[in-house]
Amino acid sequence: MHERLSAAPSSRPDESMSLLTDLFRTAAEDEYRDAADRRAAAATVQTTVPANGRAIATRSWRTPRVRAAVLLTVGIAVLGLLLATTAIQARRGQPAAAAERASLVERIETMRAQAADLQTELAGAAAALAEAQDDALVSTAEGEAISTELDRLALLSGASAVTGPGLVVTLDDAALDPDTDALVDDTRVQDIDLRQLLNGLWSAGAEAVSVAGTRVTARTSIRAAGDALFADLVPLQPPYEVRAIGDPETLGPRFLDSAGASWLEILVATYGIGFEVSSEATVDIPAVTAVDLTWASGDSGTDQ
Repeated sequence: MHERLSAAPSSRPDESMSLLTDLFRTAAEDEYRDAADRRAAAATVQTTVPANGRAIATRSWRTPRVRAAVLLTVGIAVLGLLLATTAIQARRGQPAAAAERASLVERIETMRAQAADLQTELAGAAAALAEAQDDALVSTAEGEAISTELDRLALLSGASAVTGPGLVVTLDDAALDPDTDALVDDTRVQDIDLRQLLNGLWSAGAEAVSVAGTRVTARTSIRAAGDALFADLVPLQPPYEVRAIGDPETLGPRFLDSAGASWLEILVATYGIGFEVSSEATVDIPAVTAVDLTWASGDSGTDQ
């Protein structure tokens, strides 16, 4: 008689790891529980009971999130107050600044008008003096010779206006293209460009030159102050017109072959500077405004 043997109850596959499993589960549950407790403590709702017996729930202001929100709100309010104050002050200062600017513009226009009147008066006095001088000199042969020499020297020094055939050269600022990397200063006519142009005209045989109505002599300065150009302290505005008197057959070709013309052609090709040259049968060039000499003297030692 065979005895029926009962099979031993089957064990779980992870039974041998039960200790590790319990440790892991316990540790994880403890971490989650602690985190939940911290969140609950942060969001704790305090209940106060006023005199009427009605419970009012208030959130604790000691939580970091609430404190950050309060500080952010206060910061935004302070920033808004500062911006509003600045805007009000700027708006209040605009009328005063506009009035001051209008006053300065008015003073400048008045001084310009006065300078123009003085220039006209000076030109009239110079013409009257020259006429009186000629009348006094032509009375004798020696005086007439002196008058002729004075007229020649006046032409050479720029003391008298001149007329004759010549060239009109125009320079203008280039239009700034936003699609290029060219700087604003590179697209503008600069003082060195005008000096190169004048040197090219002199080397080509020009006998008299003017820039925007200002006679150019050995004492004329062409300089820049910021973005403005000046000829003998007279402000220049683009386009810059330069007039020159000389031999109508050779002045133009020689100028185009000069270093000054080559300089300007490079500016045209590189930056788009405006450069035009035209021949004129009659070119009028005014006299220089002042010809007083302080240090120069003649061979005799007397001032000329």
